[in-house]
Amino acid sequence: MTALGDTLQFVTSGNEAPSLWGPALRLLLGTLVIAALVFLSRRWIAALLGRSVGGLRGTPFATVIGRHLLAPKKSLVLVEVEGRRLLLAETADDLRLLLELGPPTTEFDDLLRGGEEGAD
Repeated sequence: MTALGDTLQFVTSGNEAPSLWGPALRLLLGTLVIAALVFLSRRWIAALLGRSVGGLRGTPFATVIGRHLLAPKKSLVLVEVEGRRLLLAETADDLRLLLELGPPTTEFDDLLRGGEEGAD
């Protein structure tokens, strides 16, 4: 007899109805195993990459220093990336590097302080 015939004979023979606990427990166990595998694979990938998969959890690699709105959906953005300052032009669908600035200087602050000292 075929497997389908054996199954039908098992279901129809006997006075007891087949229990649903077996398939339900197997389904629950299978779901738990899959969830554990997903959780462990996320942690493994995060360990390989050296960071969290859901996002960076350390210091950000780029910092927006300032933004100046020129027109609707058009602005200049000053960004610091790994110690370099970049001036970017941002539009609704584009981001372009305009120029790379040198390190920040304190000349302006020095001038202000010098002006205050001379005023005393």
